[in-house]
Amino acid sequence: MSINRNVLAFGLCLLTTSMISPLTAAQAQAPPAGWKDEQKNGLRFFVPPDLAPGEKALILVFPPEPLGAGGDLESWMKKRIAANNAGKNARVGKITSKATDGITLLLATATVAGQPCIFASREAGGNGYLFLLGAGNRDLLVRYSGAFANTIRGAASGTAAGSPGGGAVPKVRASTGPLPAASLGGARIFVKYRISYGTSMTTNFDHLILFPDGSAFDDLPSKPMPRFDAATLRTMLKPFDIGRWKQTGNTLTLSFPNDKSEPQRVLRKHPKGWWDDDGPIKTDTAYDTYYPVIVPTSKQVLGPWKSQSLTTMGTMGGGAPMVAAGSNSDLQFRADGTFTNAKKSFASSTTANMGDGFKSGGDVGIYSNSAKNAAGRWRLDGVLLTMERDGQRSVKVAFIMPNWSKEKPNSDLMIDGDWWERPEK
Repeated sequence: MSINRNVLAFGLCLLTTSMISPLTAAQAQAPPAGWKDEQKNGLRFFVPPDLAPGEKALILVFPPEPLGAGGDLESWMKKRIAANNAGKNARVGKITSKATDGITLLLATATVAGQPCIFASREAGGNGYLFLLGAGNRDLLVRYSGAFANTIRGAASGTAAGSPGGGAVPKVRASTGPLPAASLGGARIFVKYRISYGTSMTTNFDHLILFPDGSAFDDLPSKPMPRFDAATLRTMLKPFDIGRWKQTGNTLTLSFPNDKSEPQRVLRKHPKGWWDDDGPIKTDTAYDTYYPVIVPTSKQVLGPWKSQSLTTMGTMGGGAPMVAAGSNSDLQFRADGTFTNAKKSFASSTTANMGDGFKSGGDVGIYSNSAKNAAGRWRLDGVLLTMERDGQRSVKVAFIMPNWSKEKPNSDLMIDGDWWERPEK
């Protein structure tokens, strides 16, 4: 069944010709289950299968574009939305950032040509991906917001030719023999936590990696690393996360020339071992200070772990639905060198938070979920965790969280930025 004229016209009213460009192979993500995948006039539409006569809703998948130097996704998204809305009666809300499962999503609610919409973008392989969920009314927007969230999270990973940083590296295939040992190569790894506020309070963890050759990296890749070394990080990270370091006594100077907000930082070492910004040394808080990571032992890693994530969009009493997406994961490391991983993802939305002026009836709630199970082999070398699953091998940074609590030692585990805790007994 081809896309009907009403839906096509609805999609075109949300766009300008400046946004239409040839589709590329990098847009290989599948549509939501049961949805129609349509291409017309250079645009790609995902159309739900259960639209009643007169109902209009679709997901528009825009061609990806290289982010270019600096890799600033938010600036890129603002330009794309502005170009899309040129000459239209449009109102776009504030862009908010949410991170889940190693993916950073940028989201903005909007009204374009009188139609409620949600714009969303993410980065993959140095490219920016833009999506739009448009619907004839807000109840339909709520109905399909779960499918929209899953579409964004499944965006294809492509590499922009010639783009510095943020690129892809060849995957390492699984082997039949023992897993090879991974080496830090003399690197030092630090972590700090900070709090950010949007529609909710979020705890963020920042990594700092220093190699003996002077290479400094202000983050870990969001995708699995085939190996841990400076060359791999330089290829996979964005330019503003790549820099240099120099230490003189208890003073550490960091230089990140592509970081426009903070190209140079000076840290001082506290007598107890952590590193703090230049200026008065904090003595009564662990907030926003770099701590050396704690190297785990195999005994500390063995057994069950759990991890949870939650992303929300919308504000109480706001003019758009409250949308939530998240996951619950269980991870088990066994003494025989094998592991199992079970993960359940969910997406839900409701109009219960929306102001009375935006309601077209009763509150609407939508819930959808999916489950994934995996198994494989593992090996721990210091803070480097080698995991082999689904025919691929990757190296992750795993460590015991620093003892930020003064009450008892911390036993939580951080694996590539994901926080794991022991299940409650």
